[in-house]
Amino acid sequence: MWEDFTDDRSRDVAYQNTSPDMIAISIVVRGDQISNTHIFVDHVKVAEVATPYSGHSAAVATLQAVVPPGSWYRLCGMDPLRWMELR
Repeated sequence: MWEDFTDDRSRDVAYQNTSPDMIAISIVVRGDQISNTHIFVDHVKVAEVATPYSGHSAAVATLQAVVPPGSWYRLCGMDPLRWMELR
């Protein structure tokens, strides 16, 4: 079941998958300037997006990753608008 972790997760903080199963994460970010955002799993960059800024409106992008049991994951770059996890 998808769970909303938006209020419980922040960028630049490492979280561990303590469940015995893989989890999927889906993170929506919004850029108001040109910026790169990444998901790392166990220090390996597994997802990346660059959000261009046109000067009039911000770009929205979604990053996704699968996290094995016991692995650490973190978002680097922009703040998440929505952080969902399939557990």
